[in-house]
Amino acid sequence: MRIDPESFRGKLYLLVIDKLVIGAVIALAFVVYDLWRTADLHRYETQAKDVQLQFERAKLVREFMPVIVRREADVVTRAYVLRSAIAIGALDAEAGIELGRGLLADGLDDQTFTRVMASTMPSGLPALARFGEQMSVLLRPISPLISDVTFRPESVPRNLCDPLREARLWRRVILEAAPSFEGTYEPLEKTAGLAQLIYGLYVLLAPGDSWEAIDLSNSRSRGTRLIGNLSRVLYGSSSIAKEWSPETHKVPPDVVARYSEAAARVEGELLADAASSDGIRYSRAIIRILADYGPPAGSLAVPLARLFVAPGLPKSLPESVQREYRSLQWDAGELLVAMQENPKNSKGFNGAQDAEPTILAFVQNFRKRLNQAATEEQFENLAMEYEGEKRWRIVVELLGGSDSDLAKAELEQLRGEGSEKLRHVPFLEEDIERATRPR
Repeated sequence: MRIDPESFRGKLYLLVIDKLVIGAVIALAFVVYDLWRTADLHRYETQAKDVQLQFERAKLVREFMPVIVRREADVVTRAYVLRSAIAIGALDAEAGIELGRGLLADGLDDQTFTRVMASTMPSGLPALARFGEQMSVLLRPISPLISDVTFRPESVPRNLCDPLREARLWRRVILEAAPSFEGTYEPLEKTAGLAQLIYGLYVLLAPGDSWEAIDLSNSRSRGTRLIGNLSRVLYGSSSIAKEWSPETHKVPPDVVARYSEAAARVEGELLADAASSDGIRYSRAIIRILADYGPPAGSLAVPLARLFVAPGLPKSLPESVQREYRSLQWDAGELLVAMQENPKNSKGFNGAQDAEPTILAFVQNFRKRLNQAATEEQFENLAMEYEGEKRWRIVVELLGGSDSDLAKAELEQLRGEGSEKLRHVPFLEEDIERATRPR
């Protein structure tokens, strides 16, 4: 039944509906206000608790610190006071690590040190990664001793005894605590965290033999797995270099098989996110480990070569990211040169040989584009696209250092393009001349 809105009944219905709508709006406003007031009160209470907690921590620090730093007190007592301060949150883990290092220097015994410093795990890993990175240059020549269970202090120079002892103890602290945070400590699972941690942790945790490397490579923690796989690659590279036959120019298949699984895993990490700022820093840290503690040999040369000759990042990305990416590519190229020239290689063995097809394809494509260019602008654009002299210096060095007839022939063909074309890449003709000169 239709009701006339101008009738008394219609006006009455409209008035009732109007009051209901206004009432609902007012009720909704009260509900929203109550929710906002409750959230604001909760936020205020949380902030008040945080302030109170910080105040309580400050009071506790004032009570704990005089005992911890007082050298006249018993060092073991000071260590357990430090553990209590960390456990109740009066001190954060990173501060605890710095104080723990002081206790070690004051004569704390190894067993008590490892027991007390377990309280800093895993939050103290960033501080330990920084320590590992700082110690890397000093300890690299004796790095196997960090994990050597038969280590004797008299076997190393006196100036290295204390840093080596500390590194060995921190390694024990991390490995004993590792099962409690494997797969759950976010910085060891995310690329951004690993970019900061992986190099320093590798210095401390690099396994002492291939069996320990296999154990670490099966960890639930992404970072620990990478450390294990990097070590497997480096142990496998030594085997490849030793087993390479100068007669057949081949490596026994069983040696390659032991190496290839770990190499594939490292490749996955190396190329996983190489177009973001965090991913670039992570990839550079991996390459730095391989360069400092290697170099490797074999199939890992292939992803390194692909990374080295890959096109630049899109121009839409920030210039800083593009510069980082170019630095990553140069790092990859320089590692390939180190793999090729490694003095530990058997005579005639080229550790970067597997990269050669990728490098040759890069040069062949450049020659093809060079022949298609007709104007000065096209030549200049081509030179910019192929990234200029530094990349070409590495390319020419790799091909010039190869015993392959294909590599030598490709360099000769490139030189045959003539000075007028090659002059657009600075020093390219001179580099080719030097590389093809009889040795």
